[in-house]
This record gives sequence, structure tokens and C-alpha cells, in this order.
Amino acid sequence: MKFVLKQENLEYMLEKLSVENMFPSVVLTLKDGKLFSIQREDSGRSMRMAKFNKEFFEEIQDGVLESIEFDVARFLKVIKRLPTGMVLTWETKGNKVWISGEYKDGRPINPKLSFREPEKEVMMELSFEIKDGVPLVGKEKIPLETKIAINVTDFKDIAEYASDIGTEFYTFTIEKEKLVVRVGDLHDTSDSNTFGVKSEIKSGKSLDTVYTYGIREIASTFDKTVFVCTGTKLPAWFYESSKKHLLGVFIPPYTEQEE
Repeated sequence: MKFVLKQENLEYMLEKLSVENMFPSVVLTLKDGKLFSIQREDSGRSMRMAKFNKEFFEEIQDGVLESIEFDVARFLKVIKRLPTGMVLTWETKGNKVWISGEYKDGRPINPKLSFREPEKEVMMELSFEIKDGVPLVGKEKIPLETKIAINVTDFKDIAEYASDIGTEFYTFTIEKEKLVVRVGDLHDTSDSNTFGVKSEIKSGKSLDTVYTYGIREIASTFDKTVFVCTGTKLPAWFYESSKKHLLGVFIPPYTEQEE
């Protein structure tokens, strides 16, 4: 596995793979000149897909299929100490990833960080189908046909408002063809904050679903328009995309059985 990219792009990639530590151990695959990673979160309920196209890199090896697993937090600590703009070569040798670069004055640097063979079978595709842009989930292939584009700054505010009042509950509803989010525990005596979110309803007219784990982590990681495909009391597929990458996170809805 070998590719070349700038320091800021490698840091960006590792942060996307981690999703604010939802995935502390990352399985990364090189295939057909692209890097991708599909993983279930430790509880098995949430899932993340990340893909980085050729345009993301200065150079990337083609014609090779290789998967490795590594502790992403350790890699991030090392990479964040390197200067922005430094061109880095990532190459697997033995049981180490060699990350080599040079400072502007020509001094070399070459961290060698351990990786391992993936402990579980490497996922090569999502566990659900996406047809015409609509995820189909479960054995019944239920369509997540309510699609909303959310301003990324407002999405980050959702998590901040929840932090202010110490809650991890987020209720998404559509009211008068607008997305409204309530942050707050689900009891009448609990503090809450309800607010309209800058967004565009792409499809669907109704929504009433509660989410918990995953929203804060997504808000901390995404930096582009947040698209969500969901439905009332259904899971949600949150994703962002660009010419260079795609990041999607699948999270389940909160149910009363979880209490």
C-alpha cells in the first residue's frame, strides 16, 4: 500500500476515518487506485463508509489490493506534529507503515508505525442497498425516502446546543416543510431547546425520529453540507461528498426499549 499526499490531507483523511473516535481502530483498503473503509462501530449498530478518490492524492498505487488495521488516534498524534504542506509518502513495509517526508530545509523525517492484519472479515460493501440515491434497509428493504440537505454550521450548532444542556437526545421533525430539531431528554421535566435549522427538504413531507449516539460525532467530523436520508422512527444515513471523497455514517433511531 503506497500513496503520496500533503500533511493536511492525511490529517483530514484520518479524522474522517475516526469520526471523533467512533472508530478507534481503522481498517483501510487500497483497491483500484482508491482508498476506502467500511466498518461497523463496536456495538454493531452504527456503520461508517469512507472513500478517497485518486484526486485526493498526489500519487496513489494502482493494481494492488491490500487491507490493514491500525490505531487511528496514534497515527493522528504523529501526523499533527508535522507541518502543513509537507509532502508525505505512506508505504507499508513488513508490519509498519513508513511515513516519510522532508522539512523545507531538507531534513528528513520518517515515523514507522505498527499496523496489523484486520481482525475481522474486511467489509467490501455496505450492508444495505442504495437505489437511485435512496438507502433500502432491513430485510424488508424499507426506503429511507425523506432526504434533507442541512447547512453544516447549523448541524454543528445542534450538537453544541445539546452540550449546553447536557443531553444526547435529538428529535428531528418536519414542520411546515422545514426541519425542526429539539435537543433535550424525553421527559417533560427535562430542559430542552427547539429550533429551526437551515436546510432544504429534498424529498418527503413528514418526519418524527429521535437519535442519540452518533450525532455529536458526525457534527464534529463533517465539514460540508450534511445530507440525511431517513424516515419516521427509522435509521438515518448521514453523508457528505466532494469530488475527492465521500463519508457516510449510518445510525439507528432511539427506541423506548433502550431505556
